[in-house]
Amino acid sequence: MDDSRAPFPARVDGVRVDVVPSSDVLTCGERVLDWNDIDGVDVVRDSPLALRLTLSDASTVDIDQLGPRGDEFGDVLRDLRGRVRRASLTQSAEAPVAAFVARDPDGTQYDVTLFPHVLTVEPRTSAPVQHVPLSMLRAVDRDGWTFHLRCRGIDDVDLRGLGPRTDEFEQRLAETRRGLAATTRAAMTAFEPALEGFDLPDGWAVTIEEAGRHGTTVAHRWTTGARSAQVDVLAKACGTRGLRYGMWTEGGVVAMPFVLAVVGEGEATRVAVEAVDADDRATFVFATDDVARLNAALVLSAFRREVLSLPDPELGRWAVAVRMQPHVRWIRERMAARVVHDAAWETSVTAALHG
Repeated sequence: MDDSRAPFPARVDGVRVDVVPSSDVLTCGERVLDWNDIDGVDVVRDSPLALRLTLSDASTVDIDQLGPRGDEFGDVLRDLRGRVRRASLTQSAEAPVAAFVARDPDGTQYDVTLFPHVLTVEPRTSAPVQHVPLSMLRAVDRDGWTFHLRCRGIDDVDLRGLGPRTDEFEQRLAETRRGLAATTRAAMTAFEPALEGFDLPDGWAVTIEEAGRHGTTVAHRWTTGARSAQVDVLAKACGTRGLRYGMWTEGGVVAMPFVLAVVGEGEATRVAVEAVDADDRATFVFATDDVARLNAALVLSAFRREVLSLPDPELGRWAVAVRMQPHVRWIRERMAARVVHDAAWETSVTAALHG
């Protein structure tokens, strides 16, 4: 649905034009900017009414002389750009659960948006956006007015300056995490009733030992799907290291069981990712011994094949996640092979794992 606003008379790069924000684009006279291409918004010349937009190609667009509607324009720009960018960065069209504003001691403000399966922390400058999938949270520690978000596979995040809404943030985050855990458990039970009560973080893979009393059931169920023959080949390649078993549900929306097969040691380590019950997914092989970071990057990219394998010029809306998320860029750089499921699969995947 279009969300066009009334034109804002302004000066853009020294030329007087009307600036019109809408759901998908920002129109500056005859120039049309896609929100996904606006990577930064900075205040320039010590005036909140003078803004510099930094585009994906590193060029800039200066907007000033907004007159009395300058503050209104800033709010509209942040709102519309934020909606589109968050959808692209999180690979999701979910509606937010709640939104907050945080402030560092130096005065930097952050838009903090809580979604059903991810938390985004966006500085109101061109600094990088932080994305924390809720299933990657190991713990949330509170120290007065500061929250320490302890993460799996990605850097921890400190969040402070939420003001009078600090307690509300703590409560809403805890409620949302419980909701995600419940939907993940439900998806797990629907896939295999014997796994009722198994608390596996959404998208996180564990060894049989880490699965505890559910380990035997997991190992059996994950090796009897549509790709059982391929999983058997990968299990043999792992040797004593064994497979890691996970389930990606995207917050209860899908049910995609997968395995991580870790082969080799040190710089020669390769990790294969196989969806064990899918007919149309290739096997992806990555060159890394940082299995935790790889797993977290898969969650950050929502296991989207396009994000992992498309050439840069063909990324389209996936390009934002690749540009702005260092872990997503890293996983693309570490991809060693994409092996399709054809008659040569076993030969090709074996070569990729030992190449």
